[in-house]
Amino acid sequence: MHRRNSLSASSEACYTVGTEALAVTVAELESSWTTELIATTAFRCTECGTKVHPTALGSTKLSPSFRAGKDPGHSGDCSRRPREVDAVDDHGGPGTAVVPTELVLLGHVDDEHSQGQRPAGTVVSQRPGPGGRRRQAGSGGTDPDGRRRAHTLERIVNHWLALGSKEVRARHPLSIPGVDQSNYLYCFKQIAPWEAKIARSAPRVFYAPLRWRVDPVEDGDVLTLTLHAARRGNAAIECTMKVDRRGWSAAQRVRLDREVSFAVRRARELWFDSKAKHTEQQSGGVTMFAVAEQDSADTTMFTIRDPRVVHFTDRPITQ
Repeated sequence: MHRRNSLSASSEACYTVGTEALAVTVAELESSWTTELIATTAFRCTECGTKVHPTALGSTKLSPSFRAGKDPGHSGDCSRRPREVDAVDDHGGPGTAVVPTELVLLGHVDDEHSQGQRPAGTVVSQRPGPGGRRRQAGSGGTDPDGRRRAHTLERIVNHWLALGSKEVRARHPLSIPGVDQSNYLYCFKQIAPWEAKIARSAPRVFYAPLRWRVDPVEDGDVLTLTLHAARRGNAAIECTMKVDRRGWSAAQRVRLDREVSFAVRRARELWFDSKAKHTEQQSGGVTMFAVAEQDSADTTMFTIRDPRVVHFTDRPITQ
């Protein structure tokens, strides 16, 4: 979660990626939205089939938007639902793939788990970049086999949000260290109760709204955050995310402290804004995503050990 406007990035366009023509909502194409891509790709509305044209080029927008001009065949209802656009290249093939298929974590986690079996989320890639140099942690790239990778959980979460539906997420492969699933649908799991109890689960990218009213608790190397799993009547069903910072560097600790502080402030701002506008709070304001392990005895407790697999966002959660 960044202090710039990444928290309010809107979902403005839909785009087809991968090895087949799929309608995929994209809220943030970032650097993949290039003039080269636009020059070699044609876009059509999946609602009515009308050819549409990308706009908002050269602006500060992170996402593309589309217009159909005065074509009478374009249905007026198309603009009221999530705008879905099929992308095909000039030869009728699928558009350029932009969704990462792999989370590659760079760097070391120097704790007692650095030798032997690592817990969820602490697998480290030593794959070098061009010339034997490792890429910077925030960058991405493409492997020789064509797989696109991301080096931050933030990028993976942004694309998960952009894909927008269970059906589309299930069609996109994804590999995350410590998670034994293989697509964007099953690698993620919302922390939510079933009959007032949180079900047991293997490691996943767990997510739930941050409970900003409950202060984080620091006890030595462990920082405990409270998340909002659900509400039953007037009572909130809570869960805790314990961040085990043993072996973390001072910079990693400071970075997390800043992220948590900013997330709490942002969640508070959103709550007061919703009260002032007489609207209901949506998705708890700020949602925490993390590759975590669920406690074997207490299913409401989750543990994180890796500073690279935590992300906060105030973007609406798509289901």
